[in-house]
Amino acid sequence: MDKGATVEQISQVPEAQGMVCAQVDCTIDEALLLLNERAQATGLRLEEVAVAVVTHRTQFRHAHGHAPV
Repeated sequence: MDKGATVEQISQVPEAQGMVCAQVDCTIDEALLLLNERAQATGLRLEEVAVAVVTHRTQFRHAHGHAPV
C-alpha cells in the first residue's frame, strides 16, 4: 500500500474486494485485480477506489470478464 494511504483506507480494501465479488460473481483475487485496474484507469490509489466501493460511490456491475463501469 502506498505511504499516503490512511489506516481507514487500507482497511477498506478487503471489504471492497468482497463487495466486488458479490457484484460481478468473481473470486477475491479477481476482485483485487478489478480494483487495481479501476485505480490505474482513473488515476486513483487502490485505497481510494476501495473507499468509493464501500461507500457506494462506484460499482462493478458488468459480468465477469468485461471491463468494469
